[in-house]
Parts: sequence; structure tokens; C-alpha cells
Amino acid sequence: MEAGPWVVTLHLADNSIDGTGKQGEQLLELTGTLTCLIKYSTHLREIDLGNNVLGEMAAVDILEALRARKTGKLPPLKITVTPRISSDTFTSIWKHSKKSNKMSKKKKKVSSLPSVWLSSRHQGALDEACASVEIDARV
Repeated sequence: MEAGPWVVTLHLADNSIDGTGKQGEQLLELTGTLTCLIKYSTHLREIDLGNNVLGEMAAVDILEALRARKTGKLPPLKITVTPRISSDTFTSIWKHSKKSNKMSKKKKKVSSLPSVWLSSRHQGALDEACASVEIDARV
């Protein structure tokens, strides 16, 4: 039996994480921790880094970690980054990221009964015919 707790979702969006200027060293430490989580955590399912300026170097490190995760056959990871990196790196991260559930869910069937469209004339006749019929709502 495994011990917990585990990091499953990590939301770091809009935290002024900046790959430029004096914060560069701190970003390297953060990137090292993130890439380790991405590569090896079997429980991690989502990282949100949106609205942060990671810079190209950190983004490439994250991309390499995503590739290693896929090679290691770990569960898919949804990762969100701001497109303030090269378009090639952004596109590659997006392709290696698990797609949002909203995009991948299939539409639910509302009813297995066929739909029938009636003109207003037919609908009126149907309403009159059904007015005296008691309907059992238990199906």
C-alpha cells in the first residue's frame, strides 16, 4: 500500500513567475521541481502555469519532461502555459498535454426514443386527441 498525500493538481496561474530579470535563478529551481514532478509523479494530473512569463528555456525543459513522461508511460497530464514562448514550443507542449475534458467528452444521448417533428396543425390535433388520455409517467 502506498502512502500519501500526493500532488494531483497544481495551480500556479497568475503568480508572477517570470523567466526574465532577477527572478531567473528562482525560476530554474522551480522548473527543476516541476520537471521532476512531470517526469516521475504517477498521481499528477494537471499543472496550470497560465499568465506567467516562463521564458523559452523553462518552456523547453517542461516540454522535455512531458516527452519523458510519455516515454515512461505515465498517465496523461493536462498542462496550461501562456503562449509567450516560441510558437513551436507552445504547440509541442499543447500536443503533449492531455486535452481538456470539455473537448473530449462525447455528447450524451438525451433519449433513445426517436424524435418526431409536427406541424402546428398536426400538433393541435394531437393535443386534442391526447387531452382525454391519462399518461403514466412511470417508464
